[in-house]
Amino acid sequence: MTMAEANVSPDTSPSPDAPQQQQEHHPNIVEASSSRKRPTPSSSTTTNDTNITNMEDEAEKLAARREANRIHAFKSRQRSKALLQELQRTVELLSGEKSELERENAVLRAQVDVLQQQNLALTQ
Repeated sequence: MTMAEANVSPDTSPSPDAPQQQQEHHPNIVEASSSRKRPTPSSSTTTNDTNITNMEDEAEKLAARREANRIHAFKSRQRSKALLQELQRTVELLSGEKSELERENAVLRAQVDVLQQQNLALTQ
């Protein structure tokens, strides 16, 4: 086999005389390519899993906060209703007491008028 035949042979191994095409290792190229960080499928999956977990945690926190707020709002409405009912009972009691005092006042004023008339009759 001649050297020309060796260079064109279907054999994929390069001949010692053939120029090496892009098989030389350039230290700068190797360093540059090795310095870049590419996400590996496992780290990407871990990041996605972490994001999903964080989103689930946030969703759970939000749901818990909403439930706590719902309970607080319900209790607040119950307290407001109880306070309103207590105030209505107080108004009823005070209204009744006021009416009773007004009647008593009217009776006493009538007695004052009678006594003033009697006093006027005695002094004349």
